[in-house]
Amino acid sequence: MSTTPYGGSIGSPTDGARIPVQRTTVRDERSIGQLFKELQSESSTLVRQEVELAKAEVMESVRSYARSAVSMAIGGALLLAALFGVLWTINMALTALLEDAVGLENAVWLSPLILSAVIAIIGYSMVKGASNRMREESLVPRRTTETLKEEKQWLKNRHA
Repeated sequence: MSTTPYGGSIGSPTDGARIPVQRTTVRDERSIGQLFKELQSESSTLVRQEVELAKAEVMESVRSYARSAVSMAIGGALLLAALFGVLWTINMALTALLEDAVGLENAVWLSPLILSAVIAIIGYSMVKGASNRMREESLVPRRTTETLKEEKQWLKNRHA
């Protein structure tokens, strides 16, 4: 296998039409001082962009917390509404059903107790779910932190 003056080869497994490619070398005429100024400028730009990214991540986390807080408030309001509205209505039906099994004297207090327990379980699960979502979401900007760690390691390796 031999090479051509254009950097290609003859007799390679992919013989066929080749387009000659001329390789040129670009010489950078900038001084070290200019390169350092560019590095400083680009570093400043990078830091500003990282700060903007961190702000965006924090705002995203705050919005998520706000949505979860609204969900918790709605869950609490539903719990209260259920306690006063649905409990009374269903209580009457359950009291009538329990009257045959345990007598009217016991059905009058057992029915509200059962309904309150069921509604409390539903309300608790809503509040707990929203609380778990809030706990999972961190105010620390994770992606920015990871990027900064990678850049720090890159700079260490570059200057080593």
